[in-house]
Amino acid sequence: MSHRRRAGRTASAAAKVLLGASPRYLNDGGYIGGFAKKDIDEIFAAAKQSYPGWREASCASAAMANPDRPELARYFTDCLNTYPPERLLTVLCSVLQTDYRREIGQIDIPTLILQSRNDLFVPLATAEYLQSQIKHSLLQVIDADGHFPHLSAAQQVIGAMRGFLG
Repeated sequence: MSHRRRAGRTASAAAKVLLGASPRYLNDGGYIGGFAKKDIDEIFAAAKQSYPGWREASCASAAMANPDRPELARYFTDCLNTYPPERLLTVLCSVLQTDYRREIGQIDIPTLILQSRNDLFVPLATAEYLQSQIKHSLLQVIDADGHFPHLSAAQQVIGAMRGFLG
């Protein structure tokens, strides 16, 4: 499935590819970022209460969204295991609480926004918001599930990037 808007690529050598990107994960008024405040509070509470259990059972499986390919969730869990819990919790808090909506309008180079058709962390509405705010952007929805399509659907991601970058 491909969802394209606005021609993006120019003769310029500079270009940007955003993969499953979100300027803000928190829903805010009419903006859909993917999570309500209570959802983020629950994520923090679960991560603090039982970091290993949350990391393996909740975060990795939900992020990968490929239950038929459990090796993907195990791979992501292994990546998370390389970080000390207190550092990863700091990163988690930082990511889920940032707001870059003002800054994204300053991007003025051709930008490909790649979005999985099914991403629990970044809904299509967020990708459409990015596309509406970034000049010279192209939104392409790829036939992939999860927040890390570069792992679960690498050839589709590579193909989309090659098509955009030339």
